[in-house]
Amino acid sequence: MKDAMKAAAEQDASAAATARNRADQLLAEAEVAAAERLLQAAEIEYSSAVQEQSRLSRAVGQDGDRIESGKAAALAAAGGLAGSLPFLLSASTPGLQSILSLGASLAACLLFGVTYRYAVREDASNMHLRGGAVAAFGIVKALGAADVLQATADASDVFSAAVIGNSALYALQCMLLFGFAAAAVEAGFSNGLVKRMGGTNGQ
Repeated sequence: MKDAMKAAAEQDASAAATARNRADQLLAEAEVAAAERLLQAAEIEYSSAVQEQSRLSRAVGQDGDRIESGKAAALAAAGGLAGSLPFLLSASTPGLQSILSLGASLAACLLFGVTYRYAVREDASNMHLRGGAVAAFGIVKALGAADVLQATADASDVFSAAVIGNSALYALQCMLLFGFAAAAVEAGFSNGLVKRMGGTNGQ
């Protein structure tokens, strides 16, 4: 009898571990899928910006513009890393899933930096535009993880406080991630490290 109970307990523990590993794997896949979505959005924004670039009187040369976009991407990645490190360090089970999540976040921030520079251009005072860029990237990234959380939850728990709470927390983390990235790029604009679209520095 004791052996049967022990075997059943071991089977339950193994099943629970398998379910946790599957959930971690699905979440990592969602991070990659979200990064791909952001790549598509960045490509569309970049295409639109390139079409308008010809009418800018103070547009920098093509090579110079790529350099400035590269610097904006690097700053955004640094800012996003600073914003995501506290969450990464506080993870209860750091490992491959955390590394994949960090990599996807950094890739998303790189794309965000390029897109943000093209979107904001020289309109430094337009807070709605700046906030909209942050919100757009944050929502796209959060939706990918929310789908996974709901897919891995039981049918009766899809709208439970735990699932909704975890989704809301992750959405907040995404907003903070791109908020820090945007702040880093704006700091680069203000300090002259990066030129705004159109070739100007500062505010």
